[in-house]
Amino acid sequence: ILNKEEKLLFKRFHEKYQRNNKILFTGISFIERQKIYIELIQKEILRKNRVLYILPDIFFKKKLIQKFENIFGDKLTILKPNHSNNYKIENYNSILNNNFNVIIGGKNSIFYPIKKLSLIVIDNEENVLLKEIRKDLKYNARDISLIISKIYNTKIVLGSSNPSLETYYNSKQKIFSYVSKNNYNKNKNQLTIINTLEKKLKNKMNGSFSNLLIRNMKKSLKKNKQIIIYNHNKNELEKYKDELKEIIKNVEIDIITNDMNKTILNKKINNINENKINIILINQLIKSILPIKNIETIGILNAEKMISFPNFRSMEKTFQTINLIINEGLNQLKLYIQTLDPSSNIFIFLKKNKLHSFYENELFERKKFNYPPYTRLIKIKFKSYNKNQAENDVEKFYDKIIKLINKKNILVPNTNENEHIYLVIKIGRNKYDINRSKKDIIKVLNEIKIKSIISIDVDPIN
Repeated sequence: ILNKEEKLLFKRFHEKYQRNNKILFTGISFIERQKIYIELIQKEILRKNRVLYILPDIFFKKKLIQKFENIFGDKLTILKPNHSNNYKIENYNSILNNNFNVIIGGKNSIFYPIKKLSLIVIDNEENVLLKEIRKDLKYNARDISLIISKIYNTKIVLGSSNPSLETYYNSKQKIFSYVSKNNYNKNKNQLTIINTLEKKLKNKMNGSFSNLLIRNMKKSLKKNKQIIIYNHNKNELEKYKDELKEIIKNVEIDIITNDMNKTILNKKINNINENKINIILINQLIKSILPIKNIETIGILNAEKMISFPNFRSMEKTFQTINLIINEGLNQLKLYIQTLDPSSNIFIFLKKNKLHSFYENELFERKKFNYPPYTRLIKIKFKSYNKNQAENDVEKFYDKIIKLINKKNILVPNTNENEHIYLVIKIGRNKYDINRSKKDIIKVLNEIKIKSIISIDVDPIN
């Protein structure tokens, strides 16, 4: 049931939805977006249409799935990647026979044969889990949904608290209609930037933790509230756990990382939800497990390392991660960001809640250096058990391709990794540039004798 404010938001949303096939829906939290989606899906069911709802991190959305099951009952099916093959075949045939109105799945559900598909909803559209990178067929479910929309005239809603820069840019170009709640998140959560260099000079650090963060952690623990400590690098979490055991006695501390076994991960998440873990040390997985009802204090360590990561998307990803933490808090959150570089623009934008200013600044930088969304990238990876072989192959390819593609649009081969050697080619966004570049790449690969395994990734995320 929508409250008065949500009804007004849905009215604005639905007006744009009726006029445009593509909607970017932002400005409210994940939980609030679901209420709008449910209202929208019910309207599509009344028209005897079908809806595909893609969740990149479906494994972590048990409560949401239960809610949808309660509302839609036998009109709903769930496509989970860990289901047995027999279950998947039954589901496939049932969908083919139009037995369900609502289909919820992960990224690969975009390939299911859904008749009378009127709407695709993709939430957390900026999530890297929408991109398949491990297999030979590399695709982004969000991008494929746009192709489906064009072919079958299907409507698409991309939802996010922190949309990807490409989607934000597309909304500026009027490819997407932009829908956002007015006056969203007027600093409902407390954000404090801690200068760790200054704290070290004043002897106000205890190992990796500032005294200010430790004091507030202890206050939260006294109220039986939970704490999250986030660090981008999972290799450092064990060290932080040992430090915290010395600083704060008699508390349950656990580590969660995105490479854990699903069974172990599930058990740990249940323990967190049952308040059996007091302090949670976590890496990138934080984006999937939020919101957690009992969290009060969150500490982000070494934030400057997130920004300085050698990737043109590092600013964007850092902003999205921190802003998601701010926006997805169920209660009043206290967020402490420890950094050696507190004067960085990104922290100013976050502190002042200037999402649009951050995106405009990023677009300016991307345009200046000719990066997406103003260009597209093709990453060509050379893999061999013999690293020298891969290096020789990529050099042969590079020597040929620079005669066909402007040298300034080729990022020189990366030869620092143990197995994967790669180069990246920037291409224009128009059809002519794309087709010509593809033909040039294929031509060179056919001309030279390459012993390495070649992997090509269009629009890579890393």
